[in-house]
Amino acid sequence: LEDMVTSARKLLGPAICEIVVCILGSTARHDRRPYSDLEYMILHGEVAGEKKKELEVYIAHLISLFELM
Repeated sequence: LEDMVTSARKLLGPAICEIVVCILGSTARHDRRPYSDLEYMILHGEVAGEKKKELEVYIAHLISLFELM
C-alpha cells in the first residue's frame, strides 16, 4: 500500500491537507487471496469552503489510480 500511495502522490502532487490511507479486510489481516478485493478507507484533515471540492477531486483521482494498480 505504501508504494501505491507514494506512486499516486507523485502523479497527483501534494494534497491540500493531511491524508491517511488505511487498509481493511483480508489485506489488513494478512489473509489476502488471489482475486481478493482491496478494501481501504481514506481519512483526511479538515478543509473549509471552496477547498472541499478540491479535496473531493483529489481523493477521487487517488481512488481511480488505486483501481488501476
